[in-house]
Order: sequence, then C-alpha cells, then structure tokens
Amino acid sequence: MRDFSSTHQMLISALFYVLGKSSWQGAQTTIHLALADKAEEVGGKFYSDCRPWWLSHSRFANKLMGDRGAEVKLYREARRMLQLDKAS
Repeated sequence: MRDFSSTHQMLISALFYVLGKSSWQGAQTTIHLALADKAEEVGGKFYSDCRPWWLSHSRFANKLMGDRGAEVKLYREARRMLQLDKAS
C-alpha cells in the first residue's frame, strides 16, 4: 500500500475493516472443524463461516463438478505432473 496516497490508504483500510474479517474471526471455521465431534463427516467439503458452502449452488460452480471422467483425468494428470507414478 506504500504506492497509494495516505487518503487512499485510509479508504482501503476502512473498506477492509467493514468488509473483511479479523484474524480471530477468520480462524473460527478452522477451529470449529478441528474440534468437530464427527470430524470424518466434515472432510472433503468447503466451509465458510462455520457452515458448508455448496459450490454447486453458487455463481462459482465448476461445470465439471460431479463429472467422474473429468475427476479421474485430473487425478491422473496431477499424478503425472508430480511424478508420483515413477518407480522409486
């Protein structure tokens, strides 16, 4: 933010204060999930504000979600790129 004037810095800081979260607030979802009684049931999901956030119901939904063929292809490509299939 050093490239902005002090007025711009104040405006940006005010926006972050109003629209953002403190570190304490931001940590609450992680703490909530770490202390969950049924931790195995919360895995593999995306959470926001201590609740599951359903990507399929949002404007950020990926058209490939739920496409088993695309999931397998992505998994195999990731393994290839990370060189996990080579003999060690």
